[in-house]
Amino acid sequence: MPAARVLNAPGWAADERYRIDARAEGLATFEQALPMVLGLLRDRFKLSAKKETRELPVYLLQTARSDGAPGPRMRKTDRDCLNREAAAKAAAAAGPDALVCGIRTGTGRLTGGAMSVANLLGTVSAASGRPVINQTGLDGLYDIDLEWAPTPDAAGLSIFTAVEEQLGLKLESGTAPLDVVVVERIERPTEN
Repeated sequence: MPAARVLNAPGWAADERYRIDARAEGLATFEQALPMVLGLLRDRFKLSAKKETRELPVYLLQTARSDGAPGPRMRKTDRDCLNREAAAKAAAAAGPDALVCGIRTGTGRLTGGAMSVANLLGTVSAASGRPVINQTGLDGLYDIDLEWAPTPDAAGLSIFTAVEEQLGLKLESGTAPLDVVVVERIERPTEN
């Protein structure tokens, strides 16, 4: 869960770092280890918390054009990246630096080959500073190339302008019910 959705935690809980060495034999998945990690937090940090749903600020990702058409840097594709032969053929035809399947991100840039709109949400959330909810109604896969100024003082387009001009989408302010963790109690851990 993003730190912004952990409520009532003291400042030290976000600022201080602790090294925890723990072993659990025979565990194969995160889901199997989670109850043990929560037990450790309750035992060592005296953590007491509850999950709630609250209306929080979000951005709603919508189509910007009345016809719903994507922008110049968001091109629909029917490329089948699950078919290795087809993906290899597309990669060979596109050239050595082209990304035909997958997502590549960098500071102020996202390039995606055969990606869904849902795959775009995490990057746009991080760049805009709020969770983003897909309300575009767009399905299928797209080749996407998005560039924006990574900070307000950097040269280039804001994430809001870039999404609209390059992808033909827009970010509208709104609220939505989101899960949060409300910390009821937490203490600094004791030494072993």
